[in-house]
Amino acid sequence: MQRSSWFLFILLVCSFMIGCTYSERSYVMSDSLDVISDSLRFEMEHNYSINYNFTVIADSIILSSEPQDSDSIVVYKGDLLVVADYLLIPHDSIDSIFVKVARDQETIGWTPESELLDKVAPDDPISYFIYMFSNSHLLWFLLLIGMAVLVYLYRMSLKKPLQIVHFNDIDSPYPTALCILIAVSATFYGTIQHFVPDTWIHFYYNPSLNPFTLPFGLGCFVTCVWGILILIIAVVDEVFKKLTVVDALTYLVGLAAICVVCYIFFTFTTSYYIGYLFLVVYIGFALSRCKGFGGYECGICGHKLPSKHSRCPNCGALNE
Repeated sequence: MQRSSWFLFILLVCSFMIGCTYSERSYVMSDSLDVISDSLRFEMEHNYSINYNFTVIADSIILSSEPQDSDSIVVYKGDLLVVADYLLIPHDSIDSIFVKVARDQETIGWTPESELLDKVAPDDPISYFIYMFSNSHLLWFLLLIGMAVLVYLYRMSLKKPLQIVHFNDIDSPYPTALCILIAVSATFYGTIQHFVPDTWIHFYYNPSLNPFTLPFGLGCFVTCVWGILILIIAVVDEVFKKLTVVDALTYLVGLAAICVVCYIFFTFTTSYYIGYLFLVVYIGFALSRCKGFGGYECGICGHKLPSKHSRCPNCGALNE
C-alpha cells in the first residue's frame, strides 16, 4: 500500500473514532458560575437537566414531598412530568441522587433517580418509539417470521410458484437494496451499542433525525434509516406493478421476514466482530442473486427484453 493510501486509511479510522463520541465541553469555573457549571455537568453526565420533560410509562410513580420523606403524591401512566430540581445525597443507602419533578403546581415531589428513569421515557416521539421498539420488537419479529413461514407453506401446498428475494426474485433491484441497507444499518447499530453505548443513550434522551448534527457512526445509522424508508416505498410500488395482489402480498411478507432475519443476525454478530465479515459476504451474495441490474426494457410497457433490438414478449411492441 502506498504512503498516501496509508494516510487516508488512518485519517478515516481516526475520524470514525472521533465521530462516535461526544466531545467534552469546556466550562469556566468561578464562584459566580458554580450553579451553571454544576447544571451543565449534571446534564453531560445524565443527559437531562432542569426543565427536561418526561412521560410516565409505568402504572404509577410515588413522589415524596421531601427526599426520604414518608408523605407521598402519586402520578400515573401518561402524566407529563418536568424536572424541577435535583439533589445529591451521598450517604443515602438506596440512591444518592433524588430528582424533583412536577406534573402541575399542586403535584410536585421527589423520587430517586433510578426509580424515576425506570418508569418514565423522554417526552419525544422518537424517544418513545425507541422505547417501544426496544421492548417489543422481538415479539413482533417472531410473529412476522412465523406468518411468513405459514404463508409460504400454504402457497407450496397449492403448488403455486413462489417468489422471494435472493432465491426466486422479481426483476427489480429495490428488494435486494432494501435487505442490504437493513444489514448495514444493523451493523452500525450493533457497533454503536457495543463500542460507544453512551452515544446511543445520549441520542435516546436528545434525539435528532438530522444525520449532519450527530456523531459520525450515529449519523450513518440515521442516514440508513432514511434510506430504508425511501426504499420501502419504492419496493411496495415496484412489487405491485410486477405481481398480482395476492402474489405481491406474499412476496412482501417474505421480504419483511428476510429483513427481520438480517436485522437480528447482524445486530447480534457485530458484538462478536464476525458480523463485519458476514456483512461483506452477504452483500456479495445478495448482489450476485439480484436480477434487477442491467438488461434492456421495453420502451412501451417496461418489460425486460432479451436483446436491445427485439419485440417485447409482453406487449408486442418492436424496440429498435
